[in-house]
Amino acid sequence: YVNNEGWYNLSMPMDGTLDAFGTVNTQVASGTRNIYSWDESTESWVDIVGASDGSTTLNTAGQGYCVYVGTNGVTGSQSVISLSGTSIYTSAAVSITRQPGSGGPSQGWNLIANPFTCGLDFSSLSKANVNNAFSVYDKTSGTYLTYAQSGGDLTSPVVAPMQAFWVRAIGAA
Repeated sequence: YVNNEGWYNLSMPMDGTLDAFGTVNTQVASGTRNIYSWDESTESWVDIVGASDGSTTLNTAGQGYCVYVGTNGVTGSQSVISLSGTSIYTSAAVSITRQPGSGGPSQGWNLIANPFTCGLDFSSLSKANVNNAFSVYDKTSGTYLTYAQSGGDLTSPVVAPMQAFWVRAIGAA
């Protein structure tokens, strides 16, 4: 359920194409883009679907997406996003990178996701060369909330189903 207009960090818990999110890109309006992924190596958002309607772009297990809801979004307003696909993931190997780059505040950040239909316990994941913390974008406050064992805004290490979240590589992961 997405509760109002704006950008959301989401994932898709099934094997399918990105048009399962809803009305993707050119189906909306010519030249309109409403779904992106994050490329840590260039520290920038990537229009992964391009001019396509998403029907040929395969979902990647564990990939986080930034998806727009509202006028020209994947859905026009608050709604339940109903997804369908051929199979539900039972495992996912996610690639986390830290490329040599600017050394700026975006270096090492990776937008990954919970590709499962249940909560994902972050504290039980292997985190070699990754900070033992994650952040989620809070649409209501317009800020990022963080979970860390040593404290943070979030008290639970469980990442919700379909939630994309940010982790930071601290070395070659």
